[in-house]
Amino acid sequence: MSIPGIKPGLTAFLGAVFLASPAFAYVGPGAGVGVLGSILGLLIAFATIFGIFALIPFKAIRNRRRKSAKAAAGPAGETLED
Repeated sequence: MSIPGIKPGLTAFLGAVFLASPAFAYVGPGAGVGVLGSILGLLIAFATIFGIFALIPFKAIRNRRRKSAKAAAGPAGETLED
């Protein structure tokens, strides 16, 4: 038996979620610390990835400036002040 307009799989899922009895199980403090550590690790990983990709344009600009400064210095690396 399914609800009209809703697929049978969704009906079974909703029934299992809303009609399930609580599982009165003890979750120790170690599990919570493990979950927090995992979440913190993921946040640090995503922040590192974002930081690396955010720095790529600045590194390219720096490298272009260094190349142009070396080209302006001449073949021996001397500047006009020498």
